[in-house]
Amino acid sequence: MSFYPPGWTYDRLLNASGDELQALSDSQRTTLFDGLRATHGEDGFRAILQEMSRRYRARVEAAKSEETKQQERELIAPFFKTLSSVYRNPAPEDWGKWGFVVFRTTPYGGEHESRWAEFRERWDAILEEQVAPHRELIAKVDRAIDLLELRWVEDPKLEGVDAAEVASSVYRNPAPEDWGKWGFVVFRTTPYGGEHESRWAEFRERWDAILEEQVAPHRELIAKVDRAIDLLELRWVEDPKLEGVDAAEVARRFGEMAATLPQGLATSACLMVTPASLESVLTSPLPSSTPRIERQKIPFVVAVARVESTPRLPPMPGADDADVAGTGFNGYLNVALETLLEEFYPIVALQMMDLHSLVAKFSHENDIWCSTGLRGMHQNADGTS
Repeated sequence: MSFYPPGWTYDRLLNASGDELQALSDSQRTTLFDGLRATHGEDGFRAILQEMSRRYRARVEAAKSEETKQQERELIAPFFKTLSSVYRNPAPEDWGKWGFVVFRTTPYGGEHESRWAEFRERWDAILEEQVAPHRELIAKVDRAIDLLELRWVEDPKLEGVDAAEVASSVYRNPAPEDWGKWGFVVFRTTPYGGEHESRWAEFRERWDAILEEQVAPHRELIAKVDRAIDLLELRWVEDPKLEGVDAAEVARRFGEMAATLPQGLATSACLMVTPASLESVLTSPLPSSTPRIERQKIPFVVAVARVESTPRLPPMPGADDADVAGTGFNGYLNVALETLLEEFYPIVALQMMDLHSLVAKFSHENDIWCSTGLRGMHQNADGTS
Protein backbone atom coordinates (compact mmCIF):
# COMPACT_ATOMS: atom_id res chain seq x y z
CA MET A 1 0.00 0.00 0.00
CA SER A 2 1.16 3.54 -0.72
CA PHE A 3 1.66 4.60 2.91
CA TYR A 4 4.37 1.95 3.50
CA PRO A 5 7.99 3.12 3.15
CA PRO A 6 9.93 1.64 0.20
CA GLY A 7 10.64 -2.05 0.80
CA TRP A 8 8.22 -2.31 3.70
CA THR A 9 5.22 -4.65 3.95
CA TYR A 10 2.66 -5.40 6.62
CA ASP A 11 4.62 -8.46 7.75
CA ARG A 12 7.87 -6.51 7.95
CA LEU A 13 6.10 -3.87 10.03
CA LEU A 14 4.90 -6.46 12.55
CA ASN A 15 8.44 -7.79 12.92
CA ALA A 16 10.21 -4.42 12.86
CA SER A 17 12.54 -3.45 15.68
CA GLY A 18 12.56 -0.08 17.35
CA ASP A 19 15.81 0.76 15.58
CA GLU A 20 14.24 0.07 12.20
CA LEU A 21 11.33 2.37 12.94
CA GLN A 22 13.67 5.08 14.20
CA ALA A 23 15.68 4.76 10.99
CA LEU A 24 12.68 6.00 9.00
CA SER A 25 12.37 9.70 8.41
CA ASP A 26 9.81 11.66 10.41
CA SER A 27 7.62 12.05 7.34
CA GLN A 28 7.78 8.32 6.55
CA ARG A 29 6.74 7.39 10.10
CA THR A 30 3.92 9.94 10.09
CA THR A 31 2.65 8.71 6.72
CA LEU A 32 2.89 5.09 7.85
CA PHE A 33 1.02 5.58 11.13
CA ASP A 34 -1.64 7.84 9.61
CA GLY A 35 -2.19 5.28 6.87
CA LEU A 36 -2.55 2.44 9.37
CA ARG A 37 -5.10 4.43 11.38
CA ALA A 38 -7.09 5.30 8.26
CA THR A 39 -7.09 1.68 7.08
CA HIS A 40 -7.62 -0.19 10.35
CA GLY A 41 -9.18 2.40 12.65
CA GLU A 42 -7.91 3.38 16.11
CA ASP A 43 -8.69 -0.03 17.62
CA GLY A 44 -7.00 -1.80 14.73
CA PHE A 45 -3.97 0.48 14.95
CA ARG A 46 -3.69 -0.24 18.69
CA ALA A 47 -3.93 -3.96 17.96
CA ILE A 48 -1.08 -3.67 15.44
CA LEU A 49 1.15 -1.95 18.01
CA GLN A 50 0.32 -4.62 20.57
CA GLU A 51 1.20 -7.38 18.10
CA MET A 52 4.49 -5.65 17.26
CA SER A 53 5.28 -5.46 20.97
CA ARG A 54 4.35 -9.12 21.49
CA ARG A 55 6.61 -10.27 18.65
CA TYR A 56 9.48 -8.14 19.92
CA ARG A 57 9.19 -9.63 23.42
CA ALA A 58 9.06 -13.11 21.91
CA ARG A 59 12.29 -12.48 19.99
CA VAL A 60 14.02 -11.16 23.11
CA GLU A 61 12.81 -14.15 25.13
CA ALA A 62 13.94 -16.63 22.49
CA ALA A 63 17.46 -15.18 22.59
CA LYS A 64 17.84 -15.81 26.33
CA SER A 65 19.53 -18.89 27.72
CA GLU A 66 17.47 -21.37 29.75
CA GLU A 67 19.48 -20.43 32.84
CA THR A 68 18.61 -16.76 32.40
CA LYS A 69 14.94 -17.59 31.84
CA GLN A 70 14.82 -19.65 35.02
CA GLN A 71 16.49 -16.90 37.05
CA GLU A 72 14.00 -14.34 35.77
CA ARG A 73 11.05 -16.62 36.48
CA GLU A 74 12.16 -17.00 40.09
CA LEU A 75 12.44 -13.24 40.49
CA ILE A 76 8.83 -12.64 39.45
CA ALA A 77 7.25 -15.91 40.56
CA PRO A 78 4.18 -15.33 42.73
CA PHE A 79 2.99 -17.03 45.89
CA PHE A 80 6.11 -18.76 47.19
CA LYS A 81 7.79 -15.61 48.51
CA THR A 82 4.68 -14.76 50.48
CA LEU A 83 4.36 -18.29 51.85
CA SER A 84 8.00 -18.30 52.87
CA SER A 85 7.29 -15.29 55.05
CA VAL A 86 3.93 -16.56 56.32
CA TYR A 87 5.43 -19.82 57.51
CA ARG A 88 8.41 -18.07 59.03
CA ASN A 89 6.26 -17.24 62.06
CA PRO A 90 4.66 -20.44 63.40
CA ALA A 91 2.78 -20.70 66.71
CA PRO A 92 5.00 -20.80 69.85
CA GLU A 93 4.44 -24.53 70.36
CA ASP A 94 5.91 -25.09 66.90
CA TRP A 95 8.98 -22.94 67.50
CA GLY A 96 12.39 -24.55 67.42
CA LYS A 97 15.75 -23.67 68.83
CA TRP A 98 16.99 -20.15 68.23
CA GLY A 99 20.12 -18.20 69.02
CA PHE A 100 23.61 -18.22 67.55
CA VAL A 101 26.33 -20.50 66.37
CA VAL A 102 29.49 -19.25 68.12
CA PHE A 103 32.97 -20.12 66.86
CA ARG A 104 35.90 -20.02 69.24
CA THR A 105 38.98 -18.69 67.44
CA THR A 106 41.01 -17.90 70.59
CA PRO A 107 44.14 -19.86 71.63
CA TYR A 108 43.57 -23.39 72.93
CA GLY A 109 45.33 -25.53 75.59
CA GLY A 110 47.11 -24.89 78.89
CA GLU A 111 46.28 -21.70 80.74
CA HIS A 112 44.01 -20.62 77.88
CA GLU A 113 41.44 -23.20 78.98
CA SER A 114 41.06 -21.69 82.45
CA ARG A 115 40.61 -18.26 80.90
CA TRP A 116 38.05 -19.76 78.50
CA ALA A 117 36.10 -21.27 81.41
CA GLU A 118 36.08 -17.86 83.13
CA PHE A 119 34.94 -16.24 79.88
CA ARG A 120 32.04 -18.70 79.50
CA GLU A 121 30.88 -18.12 83.06
CA ARG A 122 30.90 -14.35 82.60
CA TRP A 123 29.23 -14.66 79.16
CA ASP A 124 26.35 -16.64 80.70
CA ALA A 125 25.94 -14.03 83.44
CA ILE A 126 25.68 -11.21 80.91
CA LEU A 127 23.06 -13.03 78.83
CA GLU A 128 21.10 -13.91 81.96
CA GLU A 129 20.91 -10.20 82.77
CA GLN A 130 19.15 -9.73 79.42
CA VAL A 131 16.50 -12.42 79.88
CA ALA A 132 15.91 -12.39 83.66
CA PRO A 133 13.55 -9.35 83.71
CA HIS A 134 11.25 -11.12 81.25
CA ARG A 135 10.88 -14.49 82.95
CA GLU A 136 7.47 -15.67 84.24
CA LEU A 137 5.56 -12.73 82.77
CA ILE A 138 4.34 -14.00 79.39
CA ALA A 139 4.13 -17.66 78.43
CA LYS A 140 5.38 -17.00 74.90
CA VAL A 141 8.47 -15.26 76.24
CA ASP A 142 9.17 -18.10 78.67
CA ARG A 143 8.87 -20.49 75.75
CA ALA A 144 11.36 -18.40 73.77
CA ILE A 145 13.85 -18.26 76.65
CA ASP A 146 13.64 -22.03 77.11
CA LEU A 147 14.47 -22.53 73.42
CA LEU A 148 17.44 -20.14 73.40
CA GLU A 149 20.61 -21.95 72.41
CA LEU A 150 24.20 -20.88 71.88
CA ARG A 151 25.77 -23.60 69.79
CA TRP A 152 29.49 -23.50 70.49
CA VAL A 153 31.98 -24.67 67.90
CA GLU A 154 35.37 -25.39 69.47
CA ASP A 155 38.26 -26.89 67.53
CA PRO A 156 41.99 -26.12 67.90
CA LYS A 157 42.11 -25.88 64.10
CA LEU A 158 40.00 -22.73 64.40
CA GLU A 159 42.63 -20.88 66.43
CA GLY A 160 43.40 -17.59 64.75
CA VAL A 161 41.15 -18.04 61.69
CA ASP A 162 39.46 -14.94 60.27
CA ALA A 163 35.79 -14.07 59.94
CA ALA A 164 35.55 -15.12 56.31
CA GLU A 165 36.25 -18.72 57.26
CA VAL A 166 33.59 -18.95 59.93
CA ALA A 167 30.83 -16.91 58.28
CA SER A 168 27.69 -18.99 57.75
CA SER A 169 23.98 -18.55 57.44
CA VAL A 170 21.96 -19.93 60.35
CA TYR A 171 18.39 -19.26 59.27
CA ARG A 172 16.71 -19.65 55.91
CA ASN A 173 13.13 -19.47 54.73
CA PRO A 174 11.23 -22.71 55.31
CA ALA A 175 11.39 -25.19 52.47
CA PRO A 176 8.25 -25.51 50.31
CA GLU A 177 7.64 -29.02 51.66
CA ASP A 178 7.10 -27.42 55.09
CA TRP A 179 4.41 -25.02 53.88
CA GLY A 180 0.75 -25.53 54.79
CA LYS A 181 -2.56 -24.49 53.31
CA TRP A 182 -2.98 -20.83 52.36
CA GLY A 183 -5.75 -18.70 50.93
CA PHE A 184 -8.96 -17.18 52.26
CA VAL A 185 -12.04 -18.00 54.29
CA VAL A 186 -15.06 -16.96 52.20
CA PHE A 187 -18.52 -16.34 53.69
CA ARG A 188 -21.65 -16.60 51.54
CA THR A 189 -24.23 -13.99 52.55
CA THR A 190 -26.37 -14.21 49.41
CA PRO A 191 -29.90 -15.75 49.31
CA TYR A 192 -30.18 -19.52 49.69
CA GLY A 193 -32.57 -22.11 48.25
CA GLY A 194 -34.49 -22.61 45.00
CA GLU A 195 -33.23 -20.77 41.95
CA HIS A 196 -30.55 -19.09 44.06
CA GLU A 197 -28.65 -22.38 44.23
CA SER A 198 -28.32 -22.61 40.45
CA ARG A 199 -27.05 -19.03 40.35
CA TRP A 200 -24.61 -19.87 43.14
CA ALA A 201 -23.32 -22.88 41.22
CA GLU A 202 -22.81 -20.67 38.17
CA PHE A 203 -21.05 -18.09 40.35
CA ARG A 204 -18.69 -20.70 41.80
CA GLU A 205 -17.82 -21.99 38.34
CA ARG A 206 -17.03 -18.50 37.09
CA TRP A 207 -15.13 -17.66 40.32
CA ASP A 208 -12.93 -20.71 39.80
CA ALA A 209 -12.30 -19.71 36.18
CA ILE A 210 -11.16 -16.23 37.22
CA LEU A 211 -8.77 -17.57 39.86
CA GLU A 212 -7.46 -20.15 37.41
CA GLU A 213 -6.59 -17.29 35.04
CA GLN A 214 -4.33 -15.94 37.81
CA VAL A 215 -2.43 -19.16 38.45
CA ALA A 216 -2.42 -20.85 35.03
CA PRO A 217 0.46 -18.79 33.55
CA HIS A 218 2.69 -19.90 36.45
CA ARG A 219 2.05 -23.65 36.36
CA GLU A 220 4.87 -26.08 35.54
CA LEU A 221 7.56 -23.39 35.44
CA ILE A 222 8.98 -23.46 38.98
CA ALA A 223 8.50 -26.31 41.45
CA LYS A 224 8.05 -23.89 44.37
CA VAL A 225 5.16 -22.16 42.61
CA ASP A 226 3.53 -25.47 41.69
CA ARG A 227 3.74 -26.40 45.36
CA ALA A 228 2.09 -23.10 46.34
CA ILE A 229 -0.72 -23.56 43.81
CA ASP A 230 -1.38 -27.09 45.08
CA LEU A 231 -1.75 -25.74 48.63
CA LEU A 232 -4.13 -22.90 47.70
CA GLU A 233 -7.47 -23.26 49.48
CA LEU A 234 -10.66 -21.21 49.55
CA ARG A 235 -12.53 -22.32 52.66
CA TRP A 236 -16.20 -21.63 51.99
CA VAL A 237 -18.60 -20.95 54.85
CA GLU A 238 -22.20 -21.49 53.73
CA ASP A 239 -25.14 -21.38 56.12
CA PRO A 240 -28.68 -20.08 55.42
CA LYS A 241 -28.41 -18.17 58.70
CA LEU A 242 -25.75 -16.02 57.01
CA GLU A 243 -28.18 -14.74 54.37
CA GLY A 244 -28.16 -10.96 54.45
CA VAL A 245 -25.83 -10.56 57.45
CA ASP A 246 -23.56 -7.54 57.51
CA ALA A 247 -19.78 -7.25 57.58
CA ALA A 248 -19.71 -6.87 61.37
CA GLU A 249 -21.32 -10.30 61.83
CA VAL A 250 -18.93 -11.87 59.31
CA ALA A 251 -15.98 -10.27 61.12
CA ARG A 252 -17.24 -11.67 64.43
CA ARG A 253 -17.58 -15.20 63.05
CA PHE A 254 -14.21 -15.05 61.35
CA GLY A 255 -12.61 -13.88 64.57
CA GLU A 256 -14.09 -16.86 66.42
CA MET A 257 -12.68 -19.39 63.96
CA ALA A 258 -9.32 -17.72 63.29
CA ALA A 259 -7.49 -19.56 66.07
CA THR A 260 -8.40 -22.92 64.52
CA LEU A 261 -7.26 -22.04 61.01
CA PRO A 262 -3.99 -23.04 59.35
CA GLN A 263 -1.50 -20.21 59.52
CA GLY A 264 -1.85 -19.47 55.82
CA LEU A 265 -5.62 -18.91 56.15
CA ALA A 266 -5.50 -16.95 59.43
CA THR A 267 -5.20 -13.68 57.54
CA SER A 268 -6.12 -10.22 58.79
CA ALA A 269 -9.21 -10.27 56.56
CA CYS A 270 -11.70 -12.80 55.24
CA LEU A 271 -13.90 -12.53 52.15
CA MET A 272 -17.66 -12.04 51.92
CA VAL A 273 -19.80 -12.73 48.85
CA THR A 274 -22.72 -10.29 48.81
CA PRO A 275 -25.53 -10.13 46.23
CA ALA A 276 -23.68 -7.26 44.52
CA SER A 277 -20.37 -9.12 44.34
CA LEU A 278 -22.13 -12.26 43.10
CA GLU A 279 -23.75 -10.22 40.35
CA SER A 280 -20.41 -8.68 39.39
CA VAL A 281 -18.81 -12.11 38.99
CA LEU A 282 -21.71 -13.41 36.89
CA THR A 283 -22.00 -10.43 34.56
CA SER A 284 -18.50 -8.92 34.24
CA PRO A 285 -16.23 -9.87 31.32
CA LEU A 286 -13.50 -12.34 32.22
CA PRO A 287 -10.27 -10.52 33.14
CA SER A 288 -8.46 -12.23 30.27
CA SER A 289 -10.85 -10.69 27.73
CA THR A 290 -9.26 -7.24 27.74
CA PRO A 291 -7.09 -5.02 29.99
CA ARG A 292 -8.86 -3.84 33.14
CA ILE A 293 -8.65 -0.19 32.19
CA GLU A 294 -10.78 -0.94 29.12
CA ARG A 295 -13.48 -2.82 31.05
CA GLN A 296 -16.33 -0.81 32.53
CA LYS A 297 -17.19 -3.60 34.94
CA ILE A 298 -14.96 -6.02 36.86
CA PRO A 299 -15.73 -8.90 39.25
CA PHE A 300 -15.13 -8.18 42.94
CA VAL A 301 -15.56 -9.65 46.40
CA VAL A 302 -15.88 -7.90 49.76
CA ALA A 303 -12.89 -8.15 52.12
CA VAL A 304 -13.78 -7.90 55.81
CA ALA A 305 -11.20 -6.97 58.43
CA ARG A 306 -10.89 -9.48 61.26
CA VAL A 307 -10.61 -6.69 63.81
CA GLU A 308 -12.71 -3.61 63.23
CA SER A 309 -10.93 -0.31 62.80
CA THR A 310 -12.13 3.09 63.84
CA PRO A 311 -15.64 3.58 62.40
CA ARG A 312 -16.21 6.10 59.65
CA LEU A 313 -16.68 9.61 60.96
CA PRO A 314 -20.14 11.09 60.40
CA PRO A 315 -20.25 13.73 57.66
CA MET A 316 -20.19 17.37 58.59
CA PRO A 317 -23.47 19.21 58.01
CA GLY A 318 -23.84 19.97 54.32
CA ALA A 319 -21.04 17.62 53.23
CA ASP A 320 -21.63 14.98 50.57
CA ASP A 321 -19.99 11.57 50.12
CA ALA A 322 -17.06 13.00 48.20
CA ASP A 323 -16.22 15.28 51.11
CA VAL A 324 -15.91 12.50 53.66
CA ALA A 325 -14.68 9.54 51.61
CA GLY A 326 -11.55 8.06 53.14
CA THR A 327 -11.96 9.81 56.51
CA GLY A 328 -12.69 6.49 58.20
CA PHE A 329 -13.07 2.80 57.56
CA ASN A 330 -16.18 0.66 57.97
CA GLY A 331 -14.19 -2.53 58.37
CA TYR A 332 -14.63 -3.76 54.80
CA LEU A 333 -13.79 -2.88 51.20
CA ASN A 334 -14.38 -4.22 47.71
CA VAL A 335 -11.43 -6.10 46.21
CA ALA A 336 -10.94 -7.07 42.56
CA LEU A 337 -11.15 -10.83 42.16
CA GLU A 338 -8.49 -10.81 39.45
CA THR A 339 -5.80 -9.44 41.79
CA LEU A 340 -6.89 -11.33 44.90
CA LEU A 341 -3.98 -13.77 45.07
CA GLU A 342 -0.97 -11.80 43.90
CA GLU A 343 -1.84 -8.32 45.17
CA PHE A 344 -4.23 -8.65 48.13
CA TYR A 345 -3.19 -11.90 49.81
CA PRO A 346 0.36 -10.76 50.71
CA ILE A 347 -1.08 -7.66 52.38
CA VAL A 348 -3.45 -9.56 54.67
CA ALA A 349 -1.24 -12.62 55.19
CA LEU A 350 1.82 -10.64 56.22
CA GLN A 351 -0.17 -7.68 57.60
CA MET A 352 1.96 -5.38 55.49
CA MET A 353 -0.62 -2.56 55.59
CA ASP A 354 -3.69 -1.68 57.63
CA LEU A 355 -6.79 -2.22 55.52
CA HIS A 356 -8.04 1.29 56.18
CA SER A 357 -4.98 2.63 54.37
CA LEU A 358 -6.14 0.84 51.21
CA VAL A 359 -9.25 3.01 50.99
CA ALA A 360 -7.43 6.29 51.57
CA LYS A 361 -7.81 7.28 47.90
CA PHE A 362 -11.33 5.96 47.45
CA SER A 363 -13.77 8.58 46.22
CA HIS A 364 -16.72 6.41 47.21
CA GLU A 365 -17.14 3.34 49.40
CA ASN A 366 -18.23 1.42 46.29
CA ASP A 367 -14.80 1.79 44.71
CA ILE A 368 -12.96 -1.47 44.07
CA TRP A 369 -9.38 -1.93 45.26
CA CYS A 370 -7.16 -3.58 42.65
CA SER A 371 -3.58 -2.87 43.69
CA THR A 372 -1.30 -0.37 45.40
CA GLY A 373 -0.25 0.97 42.00
CA LEU A 374 -1.11 4.21 40.25
CA ARG A 375 -4.31 2.78 38.74
CA GLY A 376 -5.12 0.65 41.72
CA MET A 377 -8.81 1.53 41.99
CA HIS A 378 -11.83 0.84 39.81
CA GLN A 379 -15.50 1.74 39.93
CA ASN A 380 -18.02 -0.31 37.99
CA ALA A 381 -19.97 1.78 35.53
CA ASP A 382 -23.33 0.25 36.47
CA GLY A 383 -22.85 0.94 40.16
CA THR A 384 -23.18 -2.72 41.20
CA SER A 385 -20.18 -2.30 43.47
